[in-house]
Order: sequence, then structure tokens, then C-alpha cells
Amino acid sequence: MIKLYVAALSLALLAGCGHAEEGDPCQVGQPQCQDESTALFCQDGHYVANRCPGPEGCKGTTVGQQVVVECDIRGTVSGDECIQDYKGLVFCQSATTALVCGGDIWRARTCSSPCVDGQPGIGEVEDPGACD
Repeated sequence: MIKLYVAALSLALLAGCGHAEEGDPCQVGQPQCQDESTALFCQDGHYVANRCPGPEGCKGTTVGQQVVVECDIRGTVSGDECIQDYKGLVFCQSATTALVCGGDIWRARTCSSPCVDGQPGIGEVEDPGACD
């Protein structure tokens, strides 16, 4: 389950506890923070690392009885790696420019449909196809 935090510009997912490393076996739906600036997501049964270059980095918090991992992707640039779980995700950098995850790297796009209120955010283009 993915929650999009537009104001915080982060991606949050339900997570398990532990100190996993990239390449360790995992189950889908159990991402973790490897360190302060790296999140681990389960892909094809093994953890893959995802940079969290924004000032909030990677943080784990408890919501009820579940741990939530927040990965701040501010600072991501075209050419940075993105994980399969983000495929198709649009990260608006301005009113008319965005990064789109192609399933392997973030690619810069000019959008014909502006981001909501012209503010940076995640998935905030009314028509994500407008950034193809």
C-alpha cells in the first residue's frame, strides 16, 4: 500500500522491523530504512536500495501497531534510479516540469497539464499522460 505525502514530498509504505541490507530476502509490503538516507523496498523477493536525498531522509515511525517508512525524494534528479514500485509515478518539480519513473530511472518531462497550484508534489499532475 502506498501513501503519497504531497506536503512532505515523501513516499510512505507499511514496513517491518529489522536491519536488512540490499540483496537480503524479503516479502512484499515490508520496506525498511537501511540508514538515514536509504530506504529498502522488496522487489522480486530481495531488497533493493532507494535513495532518499531530501532533508527528511528515510524515517520509520509507528502508526497504530504498524511501522511506516517515509522516504523523502526531494533532490531526486533525472537519471537517478527508481524502483519498480514507483513506475509511472510523477514527481512535479514546477508547474510545467516533472520527473516520471520509468521503472528503472527518473526521466525529466515537460508537462502540458500543470501541477496542481503549480507547486511541487508527488503524483499531482491532473493527467499524468500530459508528462509523456
